[in-house]
Amino acid sequence: MCVIGWRQRYWQTRERATAAMLRVRSRLRPLTIPLMQRRNGGVYAIDLCARVGFFAQMNWLLYILRHCEQRGLVPRVRFSSPWYVDPARDPNWLACHFAARDSALWLDAPVGPVPVHVSQVGELDELGLSRRASLGLSLEEAHGLLDRHLSPLPEVEALVDDYVSRSFHPGGTLGVHYRATDKGSEARVLSTAEMLLAVREHLDRHPHYRCLYLASDDARFVERALRELDGITIVVREDELRSRDGRAVHTRADGEENLRKGREALVNCLLLARCDGLLRTASFLSGWASVFNPALPVRLLNPPYAHASWFPDRVIAERQCEGGVASTERR
Repeated sequence: MCVIGWRQRYWQTRERATAAMLRVRSRLRPLTIPLMQRRNGGVYAIDLCARVGFFAQMNWLLYILRHCEQRGLVPRVRFSSPWYVDPARDPNWLACHFAARDSALWLDAPVGPVPVHVSQVGELDELGLSRRASLGLSLEEAHGLLDRHLSPLPEVEALVDDYVSRSFHPGGTLGVHYRATDKGSEARVLSTAEMLLAVREHLDRHPHYRCLYLASDDARFVERALRELDGITIVVREDELRSRDGRAVHTRADGEENLRKGREALVNCLLLARCDGLLRTASFLSGWASVFNPALPVRLLNPPYAHASWFPDRVIAERQCEGGVASTERR
């Protein structure tokens, strides 16, 4: 009994000590990482190994690029999240979907200035950027930042162009994005019935729409929408990974599925950006449709709670309240 008690106390003490060390480390990294990066002679070298969604990480990329432009730094990045990376193809999953305007942007490219130190981070807070990174950032500035540094790979753009030409109704396609998984702590989750009612009411108010492009992480919503929404053409990408059990698909590190998961997220977002209007729930994915196309008319049905009011949904919700571009179809 004494031995067992001693062992329990030992492991409990060790766990508490480890937790304390991690807390100290997390508080120090926003101070130490900027100091280490200053040794790089104007190069900002970051390996982002985060366990958040595709477009949450794209947000962080915007903040890094903005930080570099404001301070005259040369960005060099690698995105190595276990949720999206395919080690057999590239240790940088971002390069599997986007082409860099300057190949030196990629940390693994054998060109450009060589950094002395590469900081691997899993949280934006570790860079010391989180509190100010998105202050004043508009959809138009975000679009410009992205366009100066990256563009979707030609194969991605060709896929989107082909789908639009075959399936969309010119001037009359409404994008609909319904996010059903893992958003309950950030915004009120609409039921399937509420979402379908919102679609019907929106179509009644805007009868010029002849086609719906549906995007959702919930297979059951898509199936019900196809059954119950009539009188309009509905198009859906049939080859998608969707949830049937309420668990988010993007949070699963599925090895060979990682690349497909990221590609489908990007293609869906680009297709939503090519629609003539967008009816959507809170989500980074459909929020980023407005980064790719800042002039896209949007109606956001469930603005995020104050504690989760991040870019771009924060800006979209503000425009919706003020009657700006993003709210031209709010009624």
